[in-house]
Amino acid sequence: MTESQRRGYSKRDRLLIDPAFLPLAAPESATRPVFVDIGFGMGASLIAFAVEHPDWHCVGVDVFRPGLGAVVERCESLELKNVNLAETDALSFLRGVAPESVDRMSVFFPDPWPKKRHWKRRMVNAEFAESAALVLKDGGILYIATDWTSYADQIRGVMKDIACLDGGVSKRPQFRPTTPYEKKGMLEGRRITDLEYRK
Repeated sequence: MTESQRRGYSKRDRLLIDPAFLPLAAPESATRPVFVDIGFGMGASLIAFAVEHPDWHCVGVDVFRPGLGAVVERCESLELKNVNLAETDALSFLRGVAPESVDRMSVFFPDPWPKKRHWKRRMVNAEFAESAALVLKDGGILYIATDWTSYADQIRGVMKDIACLDGGVSKRPQFRPTTPYEKKGMLEGRRITDLEYRK
């Protein structure tokens, strides 16, 4: 962890929220659309969305301490007032969120667990998909990206069983920046798959 990340992490309390209070976590948020970025890593997509959508309430969910610290520092330097953080895992967060309270949700490059014997550890499974569908509003969108073909195939298989979600392979969302992780995957010859599901 860099000194900047360590400094930001020490100040994270000012942005942390309890997911049970997500609709009330920011001023006038009851009337503001909600974006949730799960597993935001170093925060590139979360910050990009927050900058482009100052009228949205943006919530990042992760337990990666350097990333949490980096987001706090970026929010301070950019004077962003529309970002909150939840320092927890995805399922714990989703279980605490009120049904039909999220307008957009993203899961970009979750841990692929590339060895087949570890696939059961992948985050985007049936339980995750059902939980995500529950908290999305009608018309809400779930964005997913992965650079592992086997994971993309698994995600499509999981999502086809969620009756209220419709979608599949899509174009890259405009707000999703190219991260160092994605660039590394491309250099190693992996194909990027973006998926989009609407409730």
